Amino acid sequence: MQTDRLGQGPWAEMSALGHVITLDGEEYDLDALCQDSEEMLEFADGRGNCVAHIVIPPRETETVSDGEVDEEGMEIVNEVPLPVNMDRVKVVLWTKVQDVDSDDDNMGGEE
Repeated sequence: MQTDRLGQGPWAEMSALGHVITLDGEEYDLDALCQDSEEMLEFADGRGNCVAHIVIPPRETETVSDGEVDEEGMEIVNEVPLPVNMDRVKVVLWTKVQDVDSDDDNMGGEE
């Protein structure tokens, strides 16, 4: 998995275990989110500020025989989805927008 951190931080807490990525305590199963084409998912904080993008590669499949033949004697095969290739997943973490404490914004007033 490729991870890029943009800006000076702080960034969302991120970890990966198998095909599951955890961002700030929320788990995302990339196998379940994988599609037939590349997917770019955007994750935002509670105020709508982008904290991460995850680029998931297209689903890969494997042709597997089920051991049977059809009425014409041809082997019956099925396309079986493979687990997401985590080496091809890209995570971009953006600097989290910090809350501005209005008490610190005195602008020359009383201290």
